[in-house]
Amino acid sequence: MSKNDIILCGVVRAELVHGARSEKNRRDIQDFLDLYRPLDLESEDWRTLGDQLYSYKMGGFTVPFTDAVIASIAIKYDISVWANDKHFDMMKSVIPQLKVYRTEELI
Repeated sequence: MSKNDIILCGVVRAELVHGARSEKNRRDIQDFLDLYRPLDLESEDWRTLGDQLYSYKMGGFTVPFTDAVIASIAIKYDISVWANDKHFDMMKSVIPQLKVYRTEELI
């Protein structure tokens, strides 16, 4: 994996397809997403995710489960999450290994 690869995890794929406005739009989204390398949690990673969720709770906050999955994948593979969502900054405050790239930096 090169530093310029764009990775797509299953939970992001599902969220994007869920937003389709028509059957044609859904097919187009699926075809587009097929261009990206998939990366997901493996069976043993769910224990780590549970520990991370517990750490967030002990840090005084909860985050959406989907965001926690995305963060866990990013931490595991040492890749950046591209997001403007405040939850990723909160997770980073508890698990500093999480790398967050603010998409507003692209503008």
